[in-house]
Amino acid sequence: MMRVRLFGTLTIEDGDRRLGARSLGGLKQRQLFGLLALHHRPVTKDEIIDAVWGDRVPKDPAATLETCVSVLRRHLQPGVHRDGSVVRTGNGAYELARDLVAVDLDEFDALLADARAEDDPAYRLLALRTACNLSSHGLLDDDRYEVWSEAPRRHYDRLRLEVRLDAARLALAFDATDALRLADDALAVDPACEEGYRLAMQAAHAASRRDLVVRYLDRCREALDRELAVVPSPATLALGDALLAPHAPAVVPPVAALRPRVGAGPAASRPCGRQHRRALRCRWSAPGMG
Repeated sequence: MMRVRLFGTLTIEDGDRRLGARSLGGLKQRQLFGLLALHHRPVTKDEIIDAVWGDRVPKDPAATLETCVSVLRRHLQPGVHRDGSVVRTGNGAYELARDLVAVDLDEFDALLADARAEDDPAYRLLALRTACNLSSHGLLDDDRYEVWSEAPRRHYDRLRLEVRLDAARLALAFDATDALRLADDALAVDPACEEGYRLAMQAAHAASRRDLVVRYLDRCREALDRELAVVPSPATLALGDALLAPHAPAVVPPVAALRPRVGAGPAASRPCGRQHRRALRCRWSAPGMG
């Protein structure tokens, strides 16, 4: 089974062979493979040409694309005939053979589905923590400025933030230090996420670290001013006051979430931080979402 990693730098493992983003025959081949790996459906030749070449369409786009695919197949699986390639030819389209390829995005999506379906908090936390580890970097770092990867990257950045927030919220009931680390991970994804600061403040309080409560509240003020030119919400300030009170209780009830449940569509509720200010601007849909 060929294994493909899209979080971070594109990496492909096929048995003992390990291919990096620069091992596929060229820039266009890498982008073509990344595009196919993002979809659970055949991608039409017109879609590929538009995404990979944009306004610089070659004189003979069909022939150029066929050559590009041929080079990609040769680098992916040397000596393998096209009929056995993981890059399959359809009716005017190409697709990645999902029965022969395991993509990390699919595993990530499956972990989110498990977390939604499971009632046991410990199991849910395990699934979410595994998803966090799997998505330690953003999507397709080598192609982060390409138009074709912009919408899927925003989609998965939102999910990367949400799984960390959900995991931190659950971890508060088990291990304050773990919750603090997960909240920090969420803030690394979105430095202007107020919910991340609230969870970090709660975890610091549960760990008897009053100094960290003050530090996170100060960081929240600085980040919101720098990123969004706003001040913390009344809910965040009220939480800070409650945690810093002389006789604050050992456990403070969590502030109600301002975001949809993990995996919910962007219209379900308003995600926190700067994420909600970015609308998806293309027709791309993530695996399993349509």
